[in-house]
Amino acid sequence: YQVAVQAISGQGGWPLTAFLTPDGKPFYGGTYFPPGDNYGRPSFRRVLVSISDAYREKNADVVEQAGMVEGAIAHSESFSGKTGDFSPKIIQEIVDSALKMFDETHGGFGSAPKFPHPSMIDLLIDQYQREASHLGTGEGTHSHVDSARTGEDARPPKDHLLHVFTSTLEKMARGGVYDQLAGGFHRYSVDERWIVPHFEKMSYDNSELLKNYVHAYQATGSEFFKEVARDIIRWMDEWLSDRDHGGFYASQDADISLDDDGDYFTWTIDEAKAVLTDEEAQVACLHYDINEIGEMHHNPAKNVLYQRASIEEIATRLKLSAQRVQELLNSANRKMYAARLKRTTPYIDKTVYVNWNALCISAYLNAATALGLQEARRFALRSLDRIL
Repeated sequence: YQVAVQAISGQGGWPLTAFLTPDGKPFYGGTYFPPGDNYGRPSFRRVLVSISDAYREKNADVVEQAGMVEGAIAHSESFSGKTGDFSPKIIQEIVDSALKMFDETHGGFGSAPKFPHPSMIDLLIDQYQREASHLGTGEGTHSHVDSARTGEDARPPKDHLLHVFTSTLEKMARGGVYDQLAGGFHRYSVDERWIVPHFEKMSYDNSELLKNYVHAYQATGSEFFKEVARDIIRWMDEWLSDRDHGGFYASQDADISLDDDGDYFTWTIDEAKAVLTDEEAQVACLHYDINEIGEMHHNPAKNVLYQRASIEEIATRLKLSAQRVQELLNSANRKMYAARLKRTTPYIDKTVYVNWNALCISAYLNAATALGLQEARRFALRSLDRIL
C-alpha cells in the first residue's frame, strides 16, 4: 500500500491512508489528513465525503483509477532491485495517464479536492511543443517519445494536448483558486470547478505555476497567460519577497483565527457595494458572481471571487462598450483590493527555505527571459546570492 499511495500522491510515509475497492484495490490515498483543512491539506472529513461521493457517482472512474494504480504497482515491483536502460515509453505512459484523468468540463486532473499538478502541466506543454516542432520540420506527427507507437496506440494529436493544458490553465486562473484581486494561487480547490479554495498560498506552488503560465505563453502567444504570469510575480513581489536582502518567504496563511475560513479573501455583496460606485458594483457583481448567497459554508453571505461572466457578456447585458466595462472592472478591482488591505492580513511565514527559494529563483529567471522583466531578473540573482 505504500507503493500504491506513492503512485497516487507522489509520496508515502506514516501514517498511511489508503482507500480500497471492495476487492482490495487501492484507488486513492495519502499520508496525514488533519481534522480540519490545515497545513495545505484537506481535512480527513472532507476527504471522506469526497471519496464517498466519487465512489457513488463516478464508480467507473474509481475502478479505472484502481486499475491504473495496480499497473503502477506491478511496474514498480518489476523494477525492484533491477537496473536497466531508461525507455521513453515511460514518459508516454505518464502523459497517457494524465490525459485519461483530464476533466473535460472543468479542466485539471481528477475530481475534488483538485490540485493544480504543475509538473504534469509542464510535461504536457513540452510534449505539445515537441509535437509541433516535428510537424514543422516534416518529420511526421509523432515525437521521439512515441516513435515506437503506431496506429491506434499513437499519442493523441497535438491539438488535444493544447486543449488539455490551455483549458486547465485558463479555468484555474478564472477560478476562485486564483486570487482575482492580488494575483497568485491558493493551495488547492475543494471543489472540482476551481471555485472554493483552501486559501493558503505557498511559494513553491506559485513558483511552479509561474513556470506553467510562462511556458504556456511561449507555446501559444496567449496574452492572458502572460498577464497571469505577471500577476503572480506582482503578488510574490508584494507579499513573499524580502526586498531588502533578497530571498522568498515561505507562505501566506489561509485564515486569521480558528473561526475564520478565508474571510480576508471573500466578500459579501454589502462589503463590495460599500466601496464601489453603483456602476462598478454592477459590473463587479456580474463578473465575479457576487450575490446575497455565496459559496462559503461557515458564512453563506461570503462570496469567493471567480470570473463568472466575461467582459463581452457583461457589455451585451448592460448595453455598454467592452472598453467601458473593462474600465469599470479595473476601477472596482483597485478599490476592492485597497479595501481588503485594511483588513487583518493572514500571517506571512517569512522563513527562507533554500529549496523553495531555488524553485522561485528558477521561475523568476525563466519569466524574466520570456517576458523581458529585468527587475525580476535582478531580484532573482540577488536572492541567489543570499542562499549561496
